[in-house]
Amino acid sequence: MEPKAPPHYPCNPNFPFLNTLLLPHLHWANAVPDAHASANLTINGTAFHLPAGSTGYHDKNWGDASVITSPKYWDWGHATLGPLSLHAYAYLAKDGQILLTSCAESAVEVRQVGANATYPPTTGIAAADGLTVRYNLGGRAVFVANLTKEVVVVHDMGVYARALGRVVGEIEGIEGEVYEGRGAYEEFVYGILYGSA
Repeated sequence: MEPKAPPHYPCNPNFPFLNTLLLPHLHWANAVPDAHASANLTINGTAFHLPAGSTGYHDKNWGDASVITSPKYWDWGHATLGPLSLHAYAYLAKDGQILLTSCAESAVEVRQVGANATYPPTTGIAAADGLTVRYNLGGRAVFVANLTKEVVVVHDMGVYARALGRVVGEIEGIEGEVYEGRGAYEEFVYGILYGSA
């Protein structure tokens, strides 16, 4: 992998001794938020080839409590839109420079879209058409990304799902560049079903 965007922690860029706490009992570090990737794999005798120029990503999370009782719900995703690298957890970079990384409640808003969309989520992304992510860039500038579900690749009894799809984004209210790309996104609703505090 060849990184396209700088590493970061939940609320900050990558600097020593910063807090890795994402949610109560859950830590996170994002070593490779977006990358050019290629791979040649053989799994059970079957060869797989991921050509150069594909998209790569690598993060790590850990904790001291079960994810089933930690967050009530969590919509999350990442995408590449031309020069932009985004996460539906308050991270946006352009041309390798961070535009936003923050834990402020007003920094990002993630919502399901479609006829079956709810907030807070109750059914998971398998029932929704996708997500809208709004990034508050300050000075009234808001970057809006619309992730449209094309295929669900994991669906775990309605409590966890992962989907792939198309992403379109632009700065709201300003005619100009519209960015397009691909993304993956997921949703946990364990806490709603299993009684998170």
